[in-house]
Amino acid sequence: MGPRFTLLSVAVTAAVLLSACSAPATSKPASASTLTFNPPSIDSASNDENGKAIQLGYKLMTETKQLLPNNVGNDLSCSSCHADAGTVKNELNLVGIAAVYPQFRTREHAVSTLEDRVNQCFERSMNGKTIPYDSTEMRAFMMYLSYISKGIPDGTNPPWRGLAKFDVSNPNLQDGEKIFQQSCATCHGANGQGGYGPALWGPNSFNDGAGMANLSNMAAFVKESMPKAPMGGVNPGDLTQAQARDVSAWVLSHPRPHFLGPGKGSTPPKSQ
Repeated sequence: MGPRFTLLSVAVTAAVLLSACSAPATSKPASASTLTFNPPSIDSASNDENGKAIQLGYKLMTETKQLLPNNVGNDLSCSSCHADAGTVKNELNLVGIAAVYPQFRTREHAVSTLEDRVNQCFERSMNGKTIPYDSTEMRAFMMYLSYISKGIPDGTNPPWRGLAKFDVSNPNLQDGEKIFQQSCATCHGANGQGGYGPALWGPNSFNDGAGMANLSNMAAFVKESMPKAPMGGVNPGDLTQAQARDVSAWVLSHPRPHFLGPGKGSTPPKSQ
């Protein structure tokens, strides 16, 4: 009995140890409320092939028209809306976006992948054409967006994503024009044609299918992000909800290209 008992004890002990070593470690996933906004710098990307793809993705975000002239139909870049390649917290940042896609999108009435989402921006915000899903550029976009989403668990929607929308009913266009000329025209041009800042209407701006063409979206963006510097007596963050609503409505009252639908392009803006 002694030797058998000893052998049995050894076998049981070994099995327990093996089970403990091979069992996956369990840890409580991070909740959205415990996440910290801390995207990695592009300068921290490695120098290997992965790092080169990440760096290309960053350049595509900031120099979109220069690198993809056949796919961008206006004068915008990704960073026109997503400042510093999507890493500025209060300017439509993209930190964590790789963790929430694929997802169902009401506008498309379908589940979109992150690649789909990039191409939706090309067709709408860029008023251009989609890029191939298997292209070097699309893969670079995916590498970069995954890089700045590091540390965000899959399926977690970070608290800093999205826009804080508010009631935009009954805008006053006259007040909106005054605010525009006072605090926006210096960067965006008196006629919205662009300058230091991007064009806000006309042929070189986003088309009417873009998210920014929705008054609720633009007003929330303007309230949170504009002006970027003191301008005409208005400091960043000073605009009231009513002022953001009015100036956004004024901008959107002007002509812009008409979106015809996915894969169909757009028509030029009608003159006023």
